[in-house]
Amino acid sequence: MLNDSAIWKSLTSARRLTLIGGVSRGPFGSLNLALHVGDDDEAVVENRRRALGALGGRLEELVVAEQVHGTTVTVVASEAAGRGSRSLLDAVPGTDALVTHGPGLTLAVLVADCAPVVLFDPHAAVVGCAHAGWRGALGGVIEATIEAMGSLGARPERLLVGVGPAIAGQRYEVGDEVADAARRHLGPHPRCLSADSGGRWRLDLAGAGETLSQIVASSGGNGSLRLSDGWLEQAAISALSQSRYHPVLRDGLPIAQRAQIRVRFAQ
Repeated sequence: MLNDSAIWKSLTSARRLTLIGGVSRGPFGSLNLALHVGDDDEAVVENRRRALGALGGRLEELVVAEQVHGTTVTVVASEAAGRGSRSLLDAVPGTDALVTHGPGLTLAVLVADCAPVVLFDPHAAVVGCAHAGWRGALGGVIEATIEAMGSLGARPERLLVGVGPAIAGQRYEVGDEVADAARRHLGPHPRCLSADSGGRWRLDLAGAGETLSQIVASSGGNGSLRLSDGWLEQAAISALSQSRYHPVLRDGLPIAQRAQIRVRFAQ
């Protein structure tokens, strides 16, 4: 944690949200926050309003990206407030990470089994939120987020980083394509990649702290990231468990998504 915690608390807050306390029914129950999974749009908007209200925010401040499992980062300012909050049609297009240093915005990352990441430079008051599935994480979305933050005055060595719950390695079997991408991006022996007793590859998105350290170091930082225990908890989600987050997949498809990162600058 930062020693100047008062500065940190006054500038930003971030929370992980579960799927408890909403109005969605059936397989989407109950606090589904995604508009693209077949849930009733009015229920999702009400869920978002409730979630934001519990965190001291408003729907009018929310900014949501389209999230296409890519590496595009978009810098947003106050005029982006409300984009994607009520409809997919005006979400920030083709984007998997949002960066801002303006007041009055709430940035959200929606995830099923992917890893949500928030990066914050408290001195420059610049924040970035990234949706990091394997394609994004191993394709460079985190580096691209750091670069975009740098354009607003952030520096890698000052970053405070949070990683939200994501699918655990023991539940995430991947093919040679993903294993090769991990080795290309992170070196020949990345800790997030392992082989099980049957020789099948497992990718640990939940254990992203070490991976993030490597990425930030390669981006010009010192590699010693500060992962706040009281801010965003790094945790594993089993794809087979009935948890307060959700069963990640049902019949091969995400059925509900939670907002994993919420950041709002003080006015």
